[in-house]
Amino acid sequence: MLPIITVDNNCYDPILGSTYKVIQSTHTLKRITQLNDSLAGLKLMRSKAISALHILGTIAKKELSLDQISFDEVKMKVKKGLSEIKTGVKINKSLLEIYEKAIDASENPKQLDKCFSKLLKDTSSITTFNLQKTNNGQNGPTHIISYTRTSKKCLLPQLRNYVVKWSNWNEICSWRLYDVISKSLHMKTIELSKIAALDFKRLIHEKGDWVSESLEETISTDLKQLFIDILGRSIQTTDAQLMLMEKVKGSNLIDFAQTKYQYLDIEEKCDLFQKMGHLAMLDLLIGNTDRLIQTRYDANAKQYLLENITANLGNLMIDWFPDEDRFPLLYAIDNGIKTELITDVTQKDAYNKFIRNQFEDANMKADLADTIIGSIKNSFQDNAEVLAESSKESLTETLAKFDPILKDLQNSDVLKNALVKGLEEMSWKLKEDLLPFWNNNEALKLKRHLNDNFPTLLEAVSERFQIFNSKG
Repeated sequence: MLPIITVDNNCYDPILGSTYKVIQSTHTLKRITQLNDSLAGLKLMRSKAISALHILGTIAKKELSLDQISFDEVKMKVKKGLSEIKTGVKINKSLLEIYEKAIDASENPKQLDKCFSKLLKDTSSITTFNLQKTNNGQNGPTHIISYTRTSKKCLLPQLRNYVVKWSNWNEICSWRLYDVISKSLHMKTIELSKIAALDFKRLIHEKGDWVSESLEETISTDLKQLFIDILGRSIQTTDAQLMLMEKVKGSNLIDFAQTKYQYLDIEEKCDLFQKMGHLAMLDLLIGNTDRLIQTRYDANAKQYLLENITANLGNLMIDWFPDEDRFPLLYAIDNGIKTELITDVTQKDAYNKFIRNQFEDANMKADLADTIIGSIKNSFQDNAEVLAESSKESLTETLAKFDPILKDLQNSDVLKNALVKGLEEMSWKLKEDLLPFWNNNEALKLKRHLNDNFPTLLEAVSERFQIFNSKG
C-alpha cells in the first residue's frame, strides 16, 4: 500500500477551493457515504464486497479499452455485475443504486471510462473512510470526514480531512473576526482552521481564501440537495448556509484531559492555560459566552453577571502528541457570538456595561480565572456523569479519568496563575493594538466582509471595541 501524505499546509483542501472543486468533492463524498452505508459492518465481509467491486471496475475498464464488446454491452455487463455483488453488502442495499445513474448518463466510452475510474478510486477511499456524525451543532448535523483519494496529479494518495456543517452568517462572520484579530495581535497563541461558506439563499460561495463566487441558481439548488442527502436537514428548514472547514488535528479538551494531559510537563501545562487565558479574554470582549466564560442575563435588573456553571470544553481543540517536541496548539472552534449581543439593544447595552465594570475592577483577572476554573471543573464532573450513564463504569471510575488535571487545579495555583497571566497579556495586547488595527486600512477587508454579510455584527463589535479601549 502506498504511504499517505496530507494536503500541503500552504494549500487549501479542494473542499475549500473553487465551486467546481466543491461540487466534485461533494459528489465523491456522497458516493463514498452511500458505499459505506451499503457495506456490512464486519471487516472481512466488507473487504470481500470491496474486492469484488474493484475487480468488476478493473475488468470493465479493460474491456472498454480493448473495444471487444460494444459500449452498450459494457454498460449492461457492469450494471448486472453491480446488482450481483451480494457478499458483504447489507440485505436491503444494492451497489447498483450508487453508480447506475452515472453509468446510464455516460454518452461515450470516454465518459464511461471516467465513471469506472471513480468507482475504482472509491474502492480505495472506502478502506480509509471515517465519518463521525453529530447532531450537537447549533444549526443541525455536523459531519467530520476523513479519507484518502488517489489522483493522476499526485504520486501518493492525498488525505482528505474536513468538516461539513450547517451554519449561519453569525458563525461564519465571527470565525473570520476571530481569525483576523488573533493574527493582527501577533501573539500566535490562538489557532483557527480555514473555512469556506455556501449561502444557498443569496447564491454565494465564499472560498477558503475569502474570495466569493456567484452560484448559478441551478448549481446552488443541486449542491444544496447534495448536502441535504449527506447531512440531513438543518434546524432552520431553509437550509440556507453551510460551512466547510478544515479538520483540526487532536481532540477537544474533554478528551484531551482524559488521554494526553497527563503527559504534559509543567511548562507545557502552563503554556496551555496561558493560551486559554488569551482566548477567554478575547471571548469576553467579542461576546462569545459559549466556551470558557459563562454569563447570565438578569432580565429584571437588565444586567449581565459572571456565572460559574459549565464550560463548553468541546469548543476548545488541543493539537498535541507526547512524541512531539513542541507546545500544545489551541484551536478555537464554534466561534459564534451570542445572538442577543448582536441584535438586542437592551442586552447589548447591558453587556457593554458589564464589560466596562469588569475592566474597571482591579481584581477582574483573578475573579475571571476563578470562574473559568470552576466552570472547567463543572464540565469534567458533568462529562464524567454522562460517561458513567453510558457505560458500566461507576461515577468514581469515570471521574478518575480526569484526575491528572483536576488534581492540578485543586492542589496548586500554578495553572490559575498561568490563566491569569494569559488574561492579563491579552487584555494589555487588546488595549495597545486592537483599536489602531481596527481603525487602520488593514481591517478594511474584514469590515467589508462583516458589513456585506452581517452588518449588525460589525456595529456590535465596533461598539464593544471602543468601550474596551477607553477603559482599563
